[in-house]
Amino acid sequence: MKNSYGYKIIISICIFAMLGQYHSVGSIYASTINLQASQGQPAIKSGIKYIYGNNGLLDYIHLPTGQFMKHNYDGNGNLLQKKNVAMSPTNSLAYNGNQVLELSSNGVNTAAGGKNTVEFWMYWDGTDAAMPFAWYPGYDLYIAGGMFGFNIFNGDIMGVPSATLKNRWVHVAAVFYNGEINPTNVELYIDGVKQTLKDFAATSSRRPVSVGNKVNIGGYAEGGANHYTFKGKLSNMRIWNTGLSAEQIQFNMYRKLAGNEQGLVGEWVLFESPIESKQFNGNQVLELSSNGVNTAAGGKNTVEFWMYWDGTEAAMPFAWYPGYDLYLASGMFGFNIFNGDIMGIPSASLKNRWVHVAAVFYNGEINPTNVELYIDGVKQTLRDFAPASSRRPVSVGNKVNIGGYAEGATNLYTFKGKLSNIRIWNTGLSAGQIQSSMYRKLAGNEQGLVGEWVLSDSPLESKPFIGDQVMELSSNGVNTAAGGKNTVEFWMYWDGTDVAMPFAWYPGYDLYIAGGMFGFNIFNGDIMGVPSVSLKNRWVHIAAVFYNGEITPTNVELYIDGVKQTLRDFAATSSKRPVSVGNKVNIGGYVEGGANHYTFKGKLSDLRIWNTGLSQSQIKFNIFKKLYGNETGLVMNWKVIDYGYILTEA
Repeated sequence: MKNSYGYKIIISICIFAMLGQYHSVGSIYASTINLQASQGQPAIKSGIKYIYGNNGLLDYIHLPTGQFMKHNYDGNGNLLQKKNVAMSPTNSLAYNGNQVLELSSNGVNTAAGGKNTVEFWMYWDGTDAAMPFAWYPGYDLYIAGGMFGFNIFNGDIMGVPSATLKNRWVHVAAVFYNGEINPTNVELYIDGVKQTLKDFAATSSRRPVSVGNKVNIGGYAEGGANHYTFKGKLSNMRIWNTGLSAEQIQFNMYRKLAGNEQGLVGEWVLFESPIESKQFNGNQVLELSSNGVNTAAGGKNTVEFWMYWDGTEAAMPFAWYPGYDLYLASGMFGFNIFNGDIMGIPSASLKNRWVHVAAVFYNGEINPTNVELYIDGVKQTLRDFAPASSRRPVSVGNKVNIGGYAEGATNLYTFKGKLSNIRIWNTGLSAGQIQSSMYRKLAGNEQGLVGEWVLSDSPLESKPFIGDQVMELSSNGVNTAAGGKNTVEFWMYWDGTDVAMPFAWYPGYDLYIAGGMFGFNIFNGDIMGVPSVSLKNRWVHIAAVFYNGEITPTNVELYIDGVKQTLRDFAATSSKRPVSVGNKVNIGGYVEGGANHYTFKGKLSDLRIWNTGLSQSQIKFNIFKKLYGNETGLVMNWKVIDYGYILTEA
């Protein structure tokens, strides 16, 4: 099955008695192997999965044993080697039987007769009486008594033997039915293969059940206690408000999602540490605008992020400007209003580990009840260490600092450690919403979301350019009017090879690296820019404001890592001719007459084109901000996304 993401999956499951015969389901092929059979019990079904990459070549064969057979090719697509490899999810969260994640799942189908699908990767250590996933109240997936399957809290399991699921990674997909369940209206898939279910409480389980808007991961939370806790690892929890078909389940199980798939209620990636993070060494502060926050008296806003703090005191991982922040000092962590105060908790347990922080800021005179602090989703009891002096009204503002506090040209209270996934909401999130948000991959249209800044030292995904290719893209919607401006921004890792164009408008208006300089070029032996030596062999963020007309060092602008550069014109006379952006762009070089010229060597990522001249504050705001495609003025968001695999080789 060739799909829009550039790869395909074919599943071959062979029954030994029918070897060589296949049953076609669309363009995915299936047959079965019995891995386990015992008297009166259904067998676990598994099979062979053929996984094709976006180049059309067979990358892996997923074997019934759980291993993968990897295929290596030369540059011409000729097979060089096949070898067995172990693969597991890139990110996973360990469960030791002492935690349960409680999540909201608004948007599920609760109608009578409706169906919802839950899918995830599971590594189970064999501990019995465990629920990796549960709807609240009382409709779940349960492992007990040598079985795994659907349970409705009635001493029942409708499922399959669990022995072969132990101590290995398996993909689980379960289609839940709202009503009186039976082995035909609920469905269980293991590694993409539909299982034959046996009902181990045929009479007692015959009562209607339904999914709900609250789910538990890793056990079942009831009355303030955790029950049926799971031991092992879980990854990539996804909930859909429809019953997925076998073909859809097989298509999804190995691949990353874009986030806008029809029927997707949510995806919780689950991890021990964030996928991307930015190192703060005490020498930098990120300054961002935060338009859209709630500044009304009595209003609330929520800030959440992941933090790894190295223990250095007198540090502000996050601050509103002016003077309302989260502060680490004197063994405490909490709210501070620049009055020698902290309203918070002891900080010792936060040192040298990843924690999720969520803070609800109140506009007014703060106290331990109208501000809230959550660590790893748990609401903290706050202590006010300056009860008298802190009693003055404060408010959030439209400017935030990350990693310290910037006052004038000076950075104060700088943070040391790592930060990731800053999210700002213009409302006070509840405990349930915070717990649900911690691991959730946002779609961008969540009510109250002001913005999300991923934060990373380098792009997670980038496209390598080795001097032999140029990408040609259309850019309809740009501003071509005389005197108009457009902004191009991207991440660049340049290997130092000279005479290269990472980006160009066609015809002849570009960013050029040559003769030790980097900047604007109009194909006239010119560069209006800055020295390039400091850009070599490191990731930098580039933002360039292009002007339609006769360019000068004042009407075009170049920013490196959010800092506006002072431009020098190296062809002051010859460059004085009008130019304009166009509806065609080249990435990684310049195409003319069927040939590639000025090819770039290095890596590029996250190209964005805006049909307006962005200000410096907007550029800083965008550097780490996750865009969703609906931003005003955004013409192109060429994000290098590998919609390939969520598994990596061990």
